[in-house]
Amino acid sequence: MRDRLGALEIENESLRQNLTYAQEAFGIVAAARDCCLSNRDSLGWTPEQVERLREIAALMRQALTVYNSCTRLLKSEKADTNAQVDDLKIQLAKERSARIAAERKLSHYFKDKRKEKVSKVMDQNQANGMN
Repeated sequence: MRDRLGALEIENESLRQNLTYAQEAFGIVAAARDCCLSNRDSLGWTPEQVERLREIAALMRQALTVYNSCTRLLKSEKADTNAQVDDLKIQLAKERSARIAAERKLSHYFKDKRKEKVSKVMDQNQANGMN
């Protein structure tokens, strides 16, 4: 259980790093877009600027898609991890209760066997004492 939890934590950290990278890329693209838009007002549109703006818009859409995917994945991973941990806790509790029940049965069995043996020995002693 600990190994699985450790693996999930490592995977979660990796996803967080990817999300940070996507956020940084999104910030860079937004800054470039703002720069192009500010140049548009003062200098007018050139064909190069139009092409760059289209490329930046496409990159921003990609970055937004990646960001949303990472966010959804992190949320679902967290929910899945919590569900798995809860399932493992339930399984552990069941195993613990089964172990305790088995110990009780064995304890009662051995107590009964000891009582039988003691009573058998006492019966033999009484039978031998009478003879």
